[in-house]
Amino acid sequence: MKIAKDISSRIKAAVDNGNLSLTINGTKFEADKDSFNISEPKEFCTKGQTFKEGYCLNCTLGTYLNSATGKCEDCPIGSYQELSAQEECLMCPPGTSTTESRTENSSNCLALCKRGSYSPTGMEPCFLCEKGHYQTMEGQSSCLECSRNKTTSAKGSNSSMQCGGMYLKDIPRV
Repeated sequence: MKIAKDISSRIKAAVDNGNLSLTINGTKFEADKDSFNISEPKEFCTKGQTFKEGYCLNCTLGTYLNSATGKCEDCPIGSYQELSAQEECLMCPPGTSTTESRTENSSNCLALCKRGSYSPTGMEPCFLCEKGHYQTMEGQSSCLECSRNKTTSAKGSNSSMQCGGMYLKDIPRV
């Protein structure tokens, strides 16, 4: 931007001093300083680029150009961008997501944990809910506990309806 402003001010000074002329096919044209107008230079970059410190820079992998702000922003969780200089992120396939924003590759779209399972991220690898616990939703980071004196008959329960009365074998012996 500074370079464009320097050029604009030099052209304006040449017009004011009467030193700016243009010759086309032998005909000389001189700028009229009273009607000559130079507008403020505008930043212009190509698709998927942002203007920073006088340069047009590509938005990097895992980011996209937000056209409203003119800035490169991270692709949000659940999306990715494998190419630079892009204006949108690509969504992970249904039933998958990413663990972080700014994801650069579709291979980072991981399957959500199924009902009856969990993981710290809610995505694979997943663990079955322990006995006495259940999970009704996909993509969860923990399981829900059965109410007092109730348990499930096996690991991986996906409904509170699977919580039944404690079985004799589940009661600790004193």
